[in-house]
Amino acid sequence: MRKIFACIIILSIILLIFDCIPVVADEDVETPDPPTIEWDSDYSSSATSQKVTMYAEKPDGAYKLEYVLFANDVKQTKVTTSESCSFYSLDEQQEVWGYVVALDKNNNRSERSELVSEYIGKKSKSTKKVDTPEEPEIEWVDANKSKNNNQKVKVSAEIPEGAKYLRYFLICDGDIRSSSKTTSESYTFSGVDYNQMVVAYVKAYDSSGNDSYQSETVTLYIGDDGEVSTPAKPQVRWIDYGYNSPYGQVVEVSAEIPSDANRLKYFIIANGTMVSSELTTSTRYTFYNIKDDQMVTAFVKAYDKWDNESDESERTTIYIPKRSTGQQSSSSSQTTPSQTGGQTSQQPTGRISNAARGISIRDFQLPPRKINASFHFEDVPAEDKELHEALQYLYSTGIYDGAFQRNFYPNKSMSRIDFLNALIRATGMDSTTIKYISHYKDVKPDYLYHNNILLASEKRIMNGYSDHTFRPDGALTYGAAAKAVAVAFEMRRYSSQGESLIDDFQQDYLDVLVSSGILSNKPDSTATVITRGEATRLLYRILKLKINQ
Repeated sequence: MRKIFACIIILSIILLIFDCIPVVADEDVETPDPPTIEWDSDYSSSATSQKVTMYAEKPDGAYKLEYVLFANDVKQTKVTTSESCSFYSLDEQQEVWGYVVALDKNNNRSERSELVSEYIGKKSKSTKKVDTPEEPEIEWVDANKSKNNNQKVKVSAEIPEGAKYLRYFLICDGDIRSSSKTTSESYTFSGVDYNQMVVAYVKAYDSSGNDSYQSETVTLYIGDDGEVSTPAKPQVRWIDYGYNSPYGQVVEVSAEIPSDANRLKYFIIANGTMVSSELTTSTRYTFYNIKDDQMVTAFVKAYDKWDNESDESERTTIYIPKRSTGQQSSSSSQTTPSQTGGQTSQQPTGRISNAARGISIRDFQLPPRKINASFHFEDVPAEDKELHEALQYLYSTGIYDGAFQRNFYPNKSMSRIDFLNALIRATGMDSTTIKYISHYKDVKPDYLYHNNILLASEKRIMNGYSDHTFRPDGALTYGAAAKAVAVAFEMRRYSSQGESLIDDFQQDYLDVLVSSGILSNKPDSTATVITRGEATRLLYRILKLKINQ
């Protein structure tokens, strides 16, 4: 008996431990395209056994699809790896609606696709005892945009002759909501999210509880009207960086953001093609690698927070003159100041590769180095020369921030925000021009590293958890660290046949880093916490591909 109790206690402890492990949603999954829905009109002559099939394509990186169908006044859900899914036992003479959600191998979920619909016609000779009500009217009665999840939708309908009650249905927020049976000829749904399409219909009932077919459905978009003011004509300025500039010639475009917008996108026509910036809150954007002796044209478009866009602004054109002396630097090399003095040295552009490790990363500019050879931590063993060297470099260049302390604590966990901040400094990414809007409950606008977190989410370097938290002070996992460096440095690895060995999953990134020697320890799983020492080695070994170039 004691053994049985002991086993129960041990099992309870194990289950408790697993229950406490957070479910990490550190991967962004692409939103799938809207599905198609087909009614199988030849499936059955039974009024209660109709069949519809939904078809959808899995986005890149997705493993499964979740099919959601609103039919028979309920929400039905099926998850499968197949790109088609059938639903059975559906009533005739109703409009059914559906959407899909994509899931990756770690069960990270995408946003919902758009809603689509299909009408199931009449198949049997049987009829309902209650007349079907006419199509209802739908009205958005609370347009207060500051209350994102508290919009109100009013649905109105007439009770058919012979019926006593109505029941109102609303498909919204990815679910279906309904009223109770009521004698009222209108019903208001509250707590509806902003910026979505909603669908409404009604059914009638007699005093005996018999129901009608559903009415025709009506739709309404709860959101902005989509109109954004066109920005004024931008100003364009040529910045002469000289013949040997690694940036080519430079063109700066400046524009004002209209009052009903919050971001701009800059466009430039140069070098025989059109290119654009990312969406940005900045009123100035710089384009590099522009050739001389050509006309350059620029314009801008404005966007609001719901991604509605304006028309193009008027265009501004300037001429970049032909240089009379000197030569532009070639596309295969660039001149940059040496890290050890005022001399210049040739540094190759493009990708940096390390054949021994079988990986390549994008080129980047290293921070200036002034290494302090006496720099050391007392709790880092003297024989661990690599970690000493890594810490000297990372602190001397400012990649690792903070006041110097006597101990580094290499065996403690690395926090997510400390690693992210170091990665942003190492790659030189700019967190001042971001379009990502935070949905993290634990990252307030006044948080010191707020912009870095939004930049990481926007670039898909490091995302949050399924409960809409980022947990900046939480422990970094091997999987999140591997993905972060791989995405930030655009890491690539190919087989001898030229096939990519990296898919968009944490485990793929981790396997490549371990097999190539960038990571020295093979963790039990992607969820294993990485230590400060091992995270430091990981970052430094990536940087050494550039340092030793």
